[in-house]
Amino acid sequence: ATGDIGYFKIISESSVGAGVRRIIAQTGRWAVETAFREHQTLKKASSALGVSEGEILQKIEDLKDEIKEREREIQRLKQELLKLQIKEVVKEESIGEFTLHYGVFENVEPEELRNLADILRQRTKKDIVFIASKKGEKINFVIGVSKEISDKVNAKEIIREVGKVLKGGGGGRADLAQGGGKAPDKFPEAVKLLKEILSGVKV
Repeated sequence: ATGDIGYFKIISESSVGAGVRRIIAQTGRWAVETAFREHQTLKKASSALGVSEGEILQKIEDLKDEIKEREREIQRLKQELLKLQIKEVVKEESIGEFTLHYGVFENVEPEELRNLADILRQRTKKDIVFIASKKGEKINFVIGVSKEISDKVNAKEIIREVGKVLKGGGGGRADLAQGGGKAPDKFPEAVKLLKEILSGVKV
């Protein structure tokens, strides 16, 4: 009889078929012990967060929003730091009608490399950017080209060539391409190849 079950607590619920649900529950002393443990956990969470038990969920949502905001601020500061490093890391050289920007950073994420390439390839409207980031025995690299010259200098084609030197490859668009390789020490050779390619381009 249901009266013999006593205290009844649902632990989980799931679907086992169309219109059929499986319910797993505890009864009697086991259900009471589970409920007590959960209540104690709520009390500890309430104390740790400094709010009432009814406000715990809202407090968690507020903290999640705060974490996201701080993460955005961290990313902004990292970008500002990278912009300052451009002067130290990135070299600038004229190759015919073009301005080549190249250099290697340490432990910079691929997305950050793309952002830096976007900044550099908009300086003179005839910019070619070849920047990379070393992480141990691996290297990530980006080729960026001013959109005004992407019909003459194709980043997607160039990255395939320099990728071979760096023992890797890549792909992307005509104005922005990205790749990875396993020979970071070959970056100077890849730059030399890129200069040779640009020297042969007619504007």
